[in-house]
This record gives sequence, structure tokens and C-alpha cells, in this order.
Amino acid sequence: MSEKRKDNHRRILRPGEGQRSDGRYSYTYQGIDGRRHTVYSWRLEKGDRVPAGKRDRGLSLREQEKQILRDLADGIDTNGGNQVLNDAIKAYLDSKIKLRQSTIFRYRYFADRFIKDSIGKKKLANIDGSTILAFYSNLYVNKGVSYSTIALVNQILHPVFVRAIKNGHLRLDPTAGILKEFKDRNNATAGKRFALTRQEQEMFFGYLDADNSGRYDLIRPLLVLLVETGLRIGECTALQRSDVDFDTNKLTINKTLSYQPDENYKSGYFISPPKTQKGHRTIKISPKARQAILEAKKAQMAAGIVSPTIDGYDSFIFVNSWSLPFSYINVNCWIKRITKDINAAEEVAAAKENRTPRLIRDFSCHTLRHTYATRAVENGVHPKALQEILGHEDFGTTMNIYSESQNDFVEQEIEKMWRVS
Repeated sequence: MSEKRKDNHRRILRPGEGQRSDGRYSYTYQGIDGRRHTVYSWRLEKGDRVPAGKRDRGLSLREQEKQILRDLADGIDTNGGNQVLNDAIKAYLDSKIKLRQSTIFRYRYFADRFIKDSIGKKKLANIDGSTILAFYSNLYVNKGVSYSTIALVNQILHPVFVRAIKNGHLRLDPTAGILKEFKDRNNATAGKRFALTRQEQEMFFGYLDADNSGRYDLIRPLLVLLVETGLRIGECTALQRSDVDFDTNKLTINKTLSYQPDENYKSGYFISPPKTQKGHRTIKISPKARQAILEAKKAQMAAGIVSPTIDGYDSFIFVNSWSLPFSYINVNCWIKRITKDINAAEEVAAAKENRTPRLIRDFSCHTLRHTYATRAVENGVHPKALQEILGHEDFGTTMNIYSESQNDFVEQEIEKMWRVS
């Protein structure tokens, strides 16, 4: 009977274990892929000391061995977890042939900007929940990255780890529940969406209507159409003249326009179909919306502006002074500038009249969509009809807006009772 192998400390080595001449331990096993793999450590057991001059911050050999045997028993390819996160993200995005090209470009851009040079260099097996949590916290606290952007980064990472689990490379998803934990720990928020009050809406659009300088001739029709239809900004800026039927006063929404990085990270305009089937819709437009579309065409002709051609589409209803479609950022800059001018004038008037100024809150173009939905609820529009108008795939999304708007409306109605009691 052959003598059992022992290490330098006279401890018996198990099958597959070995110790090299420099003192380093090894464990060799056959993986799920049928190939032989080897892991190493300067420590055999967890409590062993690392030899002087050596570094070993990982698991001891038998801790690794225990994990490997458990994975093999459960059919998990331990070696698959050795894939670097950057490579796993690339493989995932390459496999998503049904995702819109603009979405793929966007994901790759954010992966390269926030993941590639940090957590992206780690192996999948070395990333756990605490690693993800620390990564998000560092982005938020030390680098000033917004919660909304971190949520998008999580939107990239989560399916990558889910895919690794399905492929038998990992046991657990380190992103599961982490975004909520990060949000709770850092009191992070994307900001509550709100609608303009009737007073704010009247002040904002009343100011635009009263201005005769001509500086708002191109942007005013777009803002009016947003608040009169509840369209998403990309749906609105993608509208062509052929999408309007003036005989029936109907508007067809069948595409969306975005401004974002391409595969070379050069920003540009992209036309794509709506994300969901519900996004394809035809809606009735109000007299104000109809007039806004006509005014947009009139303003373009007066300024000598020619509509660009993007992805084969032309004759856009809304074009800026550079003969380009308005982008989300561009529209928000206009809103900020107009709101600043209105508030400045209101503060002067309030000081003269010795009263508290009635100021408009900072808002974005998406607020106008929420404002449309709120006015619809206040006017008794049925939530199922509102779902069709807004193009929501999930009725729950409409009901969340409906419930929130209804609560605000009820509170306002109750306050009316206070004034007569």
C-alpha cells in the first residue's frame, strides 16, 4: 500500500491536491466542460498563515475546493465564473439581436463609461452583492452620478448575471435587490414626477402666447403639442407632416426619434419604431394642437428652414433654427430658459405689489406628458382610454398616474370645502 501524500507540515493531502516546490498548494479537477482545471492558494486551510513575502487575499485551497465540489454537484460550471465582466457584457449585448440598434449603442456607451475601467475588470465569480453595492455607492457619492443613471447601469448588469446563471456559470445573481438596498442606504431618488398645477400651466403658456418677439416661434408649437397630446418627446420630435390628417384631426404615432451615441460614441439622431405595440396609435387632436402644427410649418417657412433627412425620413413638423430636430436636452434648455424669465418677471411684480411671488417649479418636457395625464383625470377621462392615448403597454402604469393624479385632485376639492366652511 502506497504512502499517502503529505504537505510540508505533514498534513495528508486529499485526491487532486498537491503542493509545489515553492510551497504553493494546487487542486486539479475535471470541470463540467470535461477539461481539467487547476486552482491555487498559498494556504491549505482557512486558518493557515500566508508565507512571508507572499500575498494571498483569496480563499484557501480547501475553501475553493469545497465551493468547486458544490458547484459540480449542482451542475454549475465553476470555471465559467472566470469570465471577466466586460467580456460577459459584450457577449450579452452581441446576443440581443432583437434589441433596437440605438438601445445597443446606448448600453455600450454607458458600459464603457461607468463599468469598463472599474468593476468591469473583475471576474464574474469574484463579484457579489457587496461588490455591486460598493460600486453603486462610489458612483453616487464620490462621482456624482445620478440615481437614474445608476438604475440604467443596473439595467445592463442584471441580465448579464441572469444569463450567467442560466448558462450554469454562477449560483446567485449579485444584483438581486441591490438597487433598492443602495437607494435606501443613500436615500437616493430619481425625483418624483409631477404635473404642473393649473396656475403654473397658465403662467407658462400664457407667457408664450403673449410674447411677440419671435424668439419662441419654433419651440412654442412643440411645447403646446406636448401638453395638448401627452406625447413622449421622442414621439413628438419624430412627427412628419404626413402623420397629420387635418380632415379628421387625427395624429398617427408610429416612430420615435432619439439623440444619442452610435457605435463609435459619436452622438447623432436615430429613428426607430415605438418600444411596444401600444406605442403605435392614432389619437384625436385638439384645436390648439392642430393650430400648433400649422404654426410650426409657418415658422419654418418664415425662417427659411429646410427639414433634414434622418434614416430616410424627412418633412419633420418640428425643426430648430439649425435645420435639425429638437433633442430632449435642447427642449429642456428652452423650458429652463423660459421658466427663468417668467419667474424673474413675477418676482419683480410681486415686490411691487408687496405679495409672495407665484413661481413655476423647475420641470422637464416629460412633465408636460404628466400634466396632460393629470388634466385628463381631472376632466373625467376613463383610465382605459387614457392608456390608449398615452400608449402605455401596461395598464398598471396608467393606473399609477391615474391614482396619483386623482389623489391630488381630491385634495384640491377638499380644500374648496375649507373655504366655504
